[in-house]
Amino acid sequence: MTSVIPFTGRATDYRVILSEYLREFGDELKAEYNKLTSTEKRACREEILALRKERSTMKACSNLKAVQTEVRSAFGKLKMDFASACARTGCEGFLIAVRSSIEDYHEPQSIYTKGAAKFVKGVLKMEPGILTLKFESSAVSSAGTENQVPGAPAKFNKTQAVSSIRGALQQKLNEILRRNNVRIIRKGNQKEIKMNYEAKIVERYGVTLVGFPCKLTNPANLGCIDLEKVINTLGAGTCYWTKLSKSELKARCK
Repeated sequence: MTSVIPFTGRATDYRVILSEYLREFGDELKAEYNKLTSTEKRACREEILALRKERSTMKACSNLKAVQTEVRSAFGKLKMDFASACARTGCEGFLIAVRSSIEDYHEPQSIYTKGAAKFVKGVLKMEPGILTLKFESSAVSSAGTENQVPGAPAKFNKTQAVSSIRGALQQKLNEILRRNNVRIIRKGNQKEIKMNYEAKIVERYGVTLVGFPCKLTNPANLGCIDLEKVINTLGAGTCYWTKLSKSELKARCK
């Protein structure tokens, strides 16, 4: 779809308030949308959903402070609902939610009814707060070593993904250089893969990367969805280094 908002005359860093934008241009947007074919409408919806997923995933992966705020807000409401439900129904129980990785910083969230607290003290011989901390310690230390609960989404570790991609790219590059009797890139020189790609890799070694599924950049600059795409293509063998012919290399160097 083509944007109907007039950007001419806008100041640098001007921000549009969505509600105001929709009030002013809602009819034009509907008219533009109705002009699309069913296939184009489907593609538009899929693109929006993918963008929403990427933004929410990137937030959870790279903005730890935002995750802390989200945890406090979400579980603050959940604990209030839990306490209210127990009070209305006379049920006893407890709710514990803790971080699952040492890279996360949010604090444990827990609530115990009076009967549940009495059970923990009498049967487990510990304070409820100690049980919460023990569970957090177990969850963090065993993260990634036990099977996921069926249906539970796997936690995406961006740091591990970036490290895995860098290692795979270097390994595959060294393999093709070794086959062509070229000095391999040592671990300490990984920056050559990430910075100044054309001069450091293409022109120097005469090889190029084929099948990279997104913009070629430092993996640390990619969002979680793009990182998953790169990992999948590397694993499937559709992303690989290839030797350039003399004519191809000459064209790239121009």
